[in-house]
Amino acid sequence: MDLSIEHLTHRYSKEKIALQDVNLHLQPGITGLLGPNGAGKSSLIRILATLTRPTRGKLLWNGEDITGRPQVLRSRLGYLPQDFNAYPNLSPLEFLDYVAALKNIPSLKARKQALELLDALNLSSALHRPIGDFSGGMRQRVGIAQALLGEPDLLILDEPTVGLDPEERVRFRQLLLSMAKERIILISTHIVSDLESAARQVILLSAGQVVFQNDTRALQDSMKGKVWQHLVPEAELQHLQRKWVISASVQQADGVLVRMLGTTPPHPDAQPVTPSLEDAYLFHTRKEEVFHAQLAPRLG
Repeated sequence: MDLSIEHLTHRYSKEKIALQDVNLHLQPGITGLLGPNGAGKSSLIRILATLTRPTRGKLLWNGEDITGRPQVLRSRLGYLPQDFNAYPNLSPLEFLDYVAALKNIPSLKARKQALELLDALNLSSALHRPIGDFSGGMRQRVGIAQALLGEPDLLILDEPTVGLDPEERVRFRQLLLSMAKERIILISTHIVSDLESAARQVILLSAGQVVFQNDTRALQDSMKGKVWQHLVPEAELQHLQRKWVISASVQQADGVLVRMLGTTPPHPDAQPVTPSLEDAYLFHTRKEEVFHAQLAPRLG
């Protein structure tokens, strides 16, 4: 199974272009979608979820052009929007029964799946409580469950771990990994660490264009020799933040250990370090700032 888009452009007006000539090919496994605010992630998600028709370009499911026939994909689609809402007076079980009816899933099969999903998402103890009484993290887990209901071939999740505590995020990643071989899973997120151990490939969007699409390891490898670590006095940190792209800073007894991005070392004593996925994300989406950092005088 595969999902592709070809030469996709989407405009909100003559002046405002959300996506510009985007080409993507998704196959089974977990793909992460990253990009700063305004990059076009939400527009792309809505097109792939068949909620928006692109201004130009094609959406293909298993090689078939379905741009004008979204119902072909909708029957095999699970979708969690960024702002998920459920009827507050319904229990999780009642809500999943309702969603199953909308998806035309036979009632006995739907109830079995619902119970399994709610157990996997640690909601078994709240099966009959009204969703309106739930915490934000519990409501988010109900949203994940409804997206997974019906064993979709294509699963699109927009900021799925918002509100989840660290333990639930781990549980969620394990659940997705157990399903990844059999379906296409696309996760749009700002939490890069959610993708580091789970995603097979990563798509980076910036200003409506794809600036990188490859496997996760290739993205990290592209950063070799571009990530530097240096201990600086705390008083220098603010100055550094104006001159360099900083991906992390850790307070220590004798100063601040700063992690900086650049093709040249920021200081003669700066040490190269192993790149992370977050380093790569910042580098590829803030290349102009990284370039200007290279023109700044070195530290020291």
